[in-house]
Order: sequence, then structure tokens, then C-alpha cells
Amino acid sequence: DGTGGPTGVSTLQSAVGARLKPFSTQNVVIAAEHLFKVGNDSRDDWLLRAAWSGGEGAQLPAGRNVARYWQVYAEADYFIKHPQVLGTLEARYGRNFRANSISPNLSVAPHLTVSAGYDSLLAQRTTVGAGAGVNVRYRFREDRYHAPQSYIDFTIQYRFRVAGDDRSKGVFASL
Repeated sequence: DGTGGPTGVSTLQSAVGARLKPFSTQNVVIAAEHLFKVGNDSRDDWLLRAAWSGGEGAQLPAGRNVARYWQVYAEADYFIKHPQVLGTLEARYGRNFRANSISPNLSVAPHLTVSAGYDSLLAQRTTVGAGAGVNVRYRFREDRYHAPQSYIDFTIQYRFRVAGDDRSKGVFASL
């Protein structure tokens, strides 16, 4: 935490909740969760969330070694007991390549990315960043009669600050 706030085990959090996907044609998820304090610097609260995502090309079709790759993800969060609003938006655009020389189940997608964030409790509430990254996906659990049923994704990006505070710049990774 660049602001000197708590990090590590003291921020450990647990939750239980329910998620609803109300539309069959859109990837919209609505959730309600109760957060339970585990670490000294975590919180007991209720969290309401709504998220939407869309994209194409992350899963290469059979017989194709290259595809256009794009993804958009947006999420809004509201904490009830200790009011706080969070917002996240990330968009990616690039190409996805099957890495046949390593494994036909491996694909690599270099991309450009734009991200935005909002936190109602911070003095500088908004942030916008842009940069480049790469997503690596390994698909598995397939057989002669079934396409891959599972995958693991690793993404690493470097973003430059475009507007707002500095929390949108630097290296970002997800697994």
C-alpha cells in the first residue's frame, strides 16, 4: 500500500454470500456478501456488487491459431455498514496466438489496456491508466470427445498514469 496503510496477514478477509446471473445472453452478475473480519485490519460489513463483462478471442476456436482478442470488465461495489463505493473498469484489445511449438493448449495474447478506478473514501477518488500487457492461457481437461473444460490464466500488465492519482500506474498481475 503506497499510502502506508496495512498490508499482509492483518488484512485477511473472509466472506459468504450469493451470486445471481439474471440474464442468459449477457454476462451480468449481481452479488450480496457478508464480510467477516479475520485479520486485525479487515472489516465486518455487507457488500453489494454488480459486474458486467464481455469479450472475444480469449478461447481460440479449434483449427484457428490466431484471433482478435478483446475483453471489457466493469464492476461497482457498495459497502453498507461503513459506506464506501468502489468502481472498476478495464478494457483490453490485442491478438491471441496459439503457442503450438510449446503446447496446442497454450495461447498468448499481447494486448493494450485501459483501466479506471473509483474509491469514494480517497481524497483523489478517480484514477485512469493505460499500457500494455500479455495474457497467457493454458487449457486442460479435454479428451477425444470434449473441448477443454478448464483453463488457468495469467496476466501481467504495465500501466502508465493517464489521470487521477498514482494507483493506476505500475505493474499489475493476476492469476
